Amino acid sequence: MPELPTNWRNLDPVPEDRQPHIPENWTPSQSFLRIMDKCDRAAYLRLRFGDAGSHELNRGAIAHMVFERLERMIAAPTPENEKPDWLVSAQERHEQAAIQVPPEIGREVLYEVMRENPELQVCAEERDALRYMVDHFCRGMTFADPIIGIETTLTLEINGFRVLIRPDLLEEPDSRTLRIRDHKTAWPPDAEEFRRQAFDANDNPRWAGNYQLNMAAVVAAFGVADDGAPLGNYQRYELVLDFPRVLYPDGIAERTVVVDRLQVHSFRDDLELQLDRLRDVCLAERKWQPTPGSHCRNECPASDACPLPPILRPESQLADLDSLADLEQLAANVNFMGERGTALKKRLKSAALRLEEENPGVLDLGNGDRGVRIGRDLAFVFIPKEGEEIKDKAKLLEAGEAAEHGVPFIRSDHVRATEGIEFAKRKTALPPRAVELEPEQRWENPPNREEKYD
Repeated sequence: MPELPTNWRNLDPVPEDRQPHIPENWTPSQSFLRIMDKCDRAAYLRLRFGDAGSHELNRGAIAHMVFERLERMIAAPTPENEKPDWLVSAQERHEQAAIQVPPEIGREVLYEVMRENPELQVCAEERDALRYMVDHFCRGMTFADPIIGIETTLTLEINGFRVLIRPDLLEEPDSRTLRIRDHKTAWPPDAEEFRRQAFDANDNPRWAGNYQLNMAAVVAAFGVADDGAPLGNYQRYELVLDFPRVLYPDGIAERTVVVDRLQVHSFRDDLELQLDRLRDVCLAERKWQPTPGSHCRNECPASDACPLPPILRPESQLADLDSLADLEQLAANVNFMGERGTALKKRLKSAALRLEEENPGVLDLGNGDRGVRIGRDLAFVFIPKEGEEIKDKAKLLEAGEAAEHGVPFIRSDHVRATEGIEFAKRKTALPPRAVELEPEQRWENPPNREEKYD
């Protein structure tokens, strides 16, 4: 009798001798819960093997220590009475908007932190990235609102666990609003996708877009600060991701999502559900179920110890890359898929333009954009694009050399303006269709597939 295939969605418990030791008063870290949110098994591997460092992780740790010191220079602790060191006086609150740390001081702090933490090794490329980010932070961060917390420890007792977070920066734009900032040292997503926020039919943002900020909002809303008191009775939470890698004229790149207290209650329900699973299934039954996804490649601390065969994980073609022939075959597949994707996108664009010519307005997405829906909040969008084209490179070089000897250079003689249409994937707020098409209505004249392929 043939052996039945393994039920990969319901694996056996891990052996008792391999169950990670959990201290009695264990506090799940924010990073552990973020990994567990994607895959229980990855969280188990984090507990079992720890979290090996990398240049990227070390870069982030150094940058956060630098940003914290610079922010404390701006919001200096008040020496009078015994306020927590993260509170500032009314006068300091008023003045801090006009204060910026000079970039040269930021650079000094950066090297000070790197010397104090030699175990956080970063390569030359990452050191260069840190220099730029610290410079951008000094030039682009503004503090127009009161700072009420810098790396402040917030805790929440929930479902038998004590959850702890340390938001990078807490600000209070007004008495009913708390702004929670999270500094990111990675590159921001595509500018348009990054800046847009998708909303539902009731104008509520769909998920805050970042597990860490969701959890920070929950602990800030329902937990307590170092002194055992809640932060305040806030009704709105501004959740901000900022990216010092990019500096715009008006400051560093940011993405802000605003949620109300009712939505934060939903985020708390999510956290309770996750902690129930951690207590009752992962710890009590020793069942740490692996769930594959893009995190297998980017976030799992020990993917080689995962019980799922590589072939069942995403992007696992030729999972056993043991020879040069395997590598060359995978390279050929990657190249082929890239070319096919480009060709299909060109066909999609031309077909969409043809359909719009026959049915004007058919590509109206209902939000001011023209394009083709991909899903609920994604679409391929037509974007006007302006550029320039050199008429003759040789003549342009001759004109440039002549200009060095005083001959007037007339730009329009050598460069012409061009206009085009870019067809790009964008995250965008898409209103629901007035009438949702039924599958059989999507084709007025369904193609005869049997005839086509015979």
